[in-house]
Amino acid sequence: MSQAARGPSQALLRPLVLAPAVALAVVGVAALLAAVTSGGDAALGAVAGGVVGVVVLVLGAGAVALVARVLPAASLLVALLTYGLQLVLLVVALGSLTAGDVLGSEEVRPWLSGTLVAVVLAWTPAHLVAAVKQRVPVYDAPVNSPNDTSRTDADAGAR
Repeated sequence: MSQAARGPSQALLRPLVLAPAVALAVVGVAALLAAVTSGGDAALGAVAGGVVGVVVLVLGAGAVALVARVLPAASLLVALLTYGLQLVLLVVALGSLTAGDVLGSEEVRPWLSGTLVAVVLAWTPAHLVAAVKQRVPVYDAPVNSPNDTSRTDADAGAR
């Protein structure tokens, strides 16, 4: 079944599936690497930073996709506002996570912030690739009916 046959609502969901999957794979790799090299607290920090990043990015992408489906003219404005809100949410979340004893230690903070940066760097191209591969028609072309008396391409070439 082609993507056009599935409908535009499923086409708009593709970036909301591919990008989080790639980002969560990055979180898993970072957590494993942190556990092997620095211990369990570092792995916890890597998971916390990655999950915060994925949640914030999914919420922002979901909000923009919803607005693009309902009111396409406002999607650019909502995307810009969402980007600013995502930055604020990330700063607040990281500030509150590193305020404690476990995730605020000197050996955990680099894993927390490094995984967050890796998630964003993996999310961006995955989201871009998924968005570019969407098949969303820009407009609906009218279908020529048998009663249509307008010129066709074949008529235009004969003249």
